[in-house]
Amino acid sequence: ELFFPTACPFCGTLKERETVREKGCCPVCAGKYLHPAKRAVLAMPPFADSCIAAICCSYYGGPVRSAVRTFKFYEKNYLGAAFAGIFHQILLESRLYPSVDLLVPVPISEENLRLRGYNQAGLIARELALRSGLKMEEPLIRKIQGASQSSLLRSERISGAAARFAAVPAAGRSVKGRA
Repeated sequence: ELFFPTACPFCGTLKERETVREKGCCPVCAGKYLHPAKRAVLAMPPFADSCIAAICCSYYGGPVRSAVRTFKFYEKNYLGAAFAGIFHQILLESRLYPSVDLLVPVPISEENLRLRGYNQAGLIARELALRSGLKMEEPLIRKIQGASQSSLLRSERISGAAARFAAVPAAGRSVKGRA
């Protein structure tokens, strides 16, 4: 707190620190940028038949885009707790937690892990596991890096996902019986 006080990741305010710690951002930014739970839970496309929902917390633009990019590319890994707070709040409000079996962060390439020093999805998943009591496992590896996801069209990201990831050899025990 002394060196990195809890600040809203979108506006930087140090007011409402307890709320930011709990919910991920200040109430003003939540009202401006985040989808309420009823709009954040999206229907899954037909190819994702084993998933129950996708969550889109916000439009990717303005202060939200800036905070995500700062988190991913500028070593501000403490923002993982803020983003986990936002996901946690939406999962609570949407009543999706009972349907969640396991938290699995999407792996990044070894090169990106060396460059960043952390997997941003892993940081969010670990914090979300602490907040929710759910188990987090890392049963996936990234087989190939491919093009940056942000440079691809949505259809290209979807169609190439199966080729980019594989299960680690010991993953069978941890994910067996889970869809």
